[in-house]
This record gives sequence, structure tokens and C-alpha cells, in this order.
Amino acid sequence: MKAQFSEAEEVARSFLADDRRVLIVRGASDSLVFFLKLLSKIEEDPLVPDIFLSFGHPFRVPAEYVETVVSQIELQLAALNPQLTAAGESPLPEVPATVRDPALTPDARLWELIRFLRSAISEQRPLLLTFCPFDQPIGEGRFSFLIEYIITRLEEHQVEGIKLIVRDTESNLLSRKYNDWPAAIVYKPPLDRESLFGGMMAQAESPEASPDERAQGQLLAAGIDVGNQRFDAALERNRIALDHYTQSGQRERQSIVISNIGDIYYIQGKFPEAQAHYEQAIQMAVEIESQPLVMYQCINLGNALLMQQKYDEAQIYYRSSEQLAGANRALPHQIRALEMSGTAQREQGLIEEAIRTWERGAQICRDTNFTLGLMSMLEHLEKGYGEMMDEERQAAANRELQECRTAVSEVAPALARSNGHQAH
Repeated sequence: MKAQFSEAEEVARSFLADDRRVLIVRGASDSLVFFLKLLSKIEEDPLVPDIFLSFGHPFRVPAEYVETVVSQIELQLAALNPQLTAAGESPLPEVPATVRDPALTPDARLWELIRFLRSAISEQRPLLLTFCPFDQPIGEGRFSFLIEYIITRLEEHQVEGIKLIVRDTESNLLSRKYNDWPAAIVYKPPLDRESLFGGMMAQAESPEASPDERAQGQLLAAGIDVGNQRFDAALERNRIALDHYTQSGQRERQSIVISNIGDIYYIQGKFPEAQAHYEQAIQMAVEIESQPLVMYQCINLGNALLMQQKYDEAQIYYRSSEQLAGANRALPHQIRALEMSGTAQREQGLIEEAIRTWERGAQICRDTNFTLGLMSMLEHLEKGYGEMMDEERQAAANRELQECRTAVSEVAPALARSNGHQAH
């Protein structure tokens, strides 16, 4: 599997370094996601001077897609310019009015935006523009026409310092058109599920791999088996890996694999078997003094006990996890432990104790601005106050919950847009 990722990274780096102008990526959405993550890794390389601008939002009609591209660039300029000014550098100019000219077609507007970006940014910084909508299928003919228009304009005007990475359409309109064009490369990354699974299997069974690589391959393949509900196969793969880690004395990895086996039993509803493996994993983690493992596995064991209605025992492990998470400043784990502790109390009929636990968790979330955790706590509190017939506190929890949901809905699109560009 490493070879597949190495190949894809090498193709991307070679494309950036040579004279070709367009990389057309074929394949399914899962393959595209992995390939774009590799691009993010390359972007972080300080030796790569290119500025990466990525536009992965859905493509339905050209006007809507281009409008989102323009808005994304405007937001990025608004965020970048104050940083440039603070660093004593000249800010970049605003997007020109022609880019928003309603008399222009969407493809002409996109071309004007690209021309502006190339003129505004130093020639020492090549631009990599990635047009890879994640929705499937995309509007084939319209998307193909938009990309063909931009490629044609780049060639006609001989604009240097711009490269394009574009997603091909379902019927391969772009790759068929540019397959024989020397300035283009058509590439299908071997990163789809079937190819990756084949790589995992090859790594797990290869006699040339090291024992550690074969064990890791078994664990990766086991994850695929679990996803396909092949639980017996997944258990066998984990046991093969466990044998290796036991023989080589890697106790931390032993603990992790034993916990993995517990997870497989838990998914199947075999809670006593899951409990036994979680207990064994925790004992080993305690012996090697790995607080992160103990913290994580205590929640798992608590859940297995909760599903068997062993509430008092579950509470012991939830509290242990919460204390360790607090000491290690692992906020998400701490909040999860408090959430489950309150759930165990509620299942025992101790609703007032559960509310106090969730209120404590909610206050920690407020103090640390952990909005997602606060939302989870408020959902529990709203139901708990309802059971207590406390309409005033229930209404207050509901109002705060709606405020959190509004805040998250406003931040998420902005984060998605901002991920398209990071200047080195």
C-alpha cells in the first residue's frame, strides 16, 4: 500500500516540476480524496514554491460554481492582506470588477479571475489551480466545457506559471480529448478501495516485507474486513498481528490489538467477550504506564459494561477515563467520559446525578470554547430537564443548543472555503 501512495505522490511532484500544464485525474471519489490529501502534504513542503488553490465544492451549473470560486478567493484575500501588511509587505489588490461583470459568461469570469491572480502574485510563485468537484456525478458536458475553455485561453495567451489539476468526468470527456496532448498527463491514482485493499493484502502476505510491515498489513486488511462484516476474518488477522507483537515484545502494540479484538466483539453485540479483551488491554496498558491507552480503553470497557447493565462498574471506568483525560488535557476524551458517565447514571434512574454530571461537562465546554462537546451535553440536558419537568431550564438548554448549532453551521462553510489556499 505504501508503494501506491508513493507512486501517486511521485506523479504529483513530477507534474509540478516539469513543463506539463494540466493533470487530469480519473477515478472514483474515494481515490480523488486520497490524491488531494497527498497534494496537501506536498503543499506543506517548504521546498515547493507553488501556491495551491483548490476548489472542491459541488458543480451543478457553471455560474454557481464560478461564483463560489470567486467568493472563496475574495475571502482568502481578505484574510491574507492584513497578515501581509503586518509583515511589512504590500497587500494584494482586490478582485477586479470585470470578474463580477454580469455581462460575462461564467467561463469568461473564471478566466478573468485566473489572469488577475497570475498578475497579482509574484512570478516566483507558480500557481496550482485544482478544480476537482467532489460530488458524483458532476454536470459532465458543462464542467468539461468550462475546463476546456480555461485550457484554451492559457494556451492562446501563453500564460506561464499556472498549472491545472482537474477531475475527469464520468465518461472521461477530458482525458479522451487531451490524451495525446503533450502538455497534459492523464492519471488514475491507484487509491480506490479495491486497489488499496489489494495493496494491504500484498503487504500482509509479502515475503519481502518485514515482520512489522506484515503485521501492520494484517491490521489494515482487518479494518476492511470489519467494514464488510467479515468478522471472523478480521479476528484472525488481528490474532496473527498479536502473535507477532507478542513474540517481538511490543507490549504497547499488543494492548492496541487486544483492544481491537474487543471492538470486533462489541460491534457484534458480544459484550462479555468485548469486556474480557478490554480488561486485558487495560491491564497491559497500566503495566507499561501508557496513560493515553488506559484513558481510551477505559471508555471502551465502560461501554461494554453499560451494555450489560453493569452500571456501577461502568461508572468506575468512566470516572477513571475522565480523570486521566483531565490530567492529560485530552478534552474530547474527558467530555466523552462525562457524557457516558451521565448516561450510566440516567439508566440507573439517577436523573438528578446525571444532570449534575452533564452540567459539569457543559461548563467545561463553555470554559474551553468546545462547541461540539457543548452541543452533545446540551442535548442530554434538554432531555434530562424534560424528564424532571423543569420547563425553564429545558427551554434555556434548547436556546443555547440552537445558538451552538447556528454557530457551527456558520463556521463550517467558512472552514471548508479557507482550506482551499494556504500561502507558504
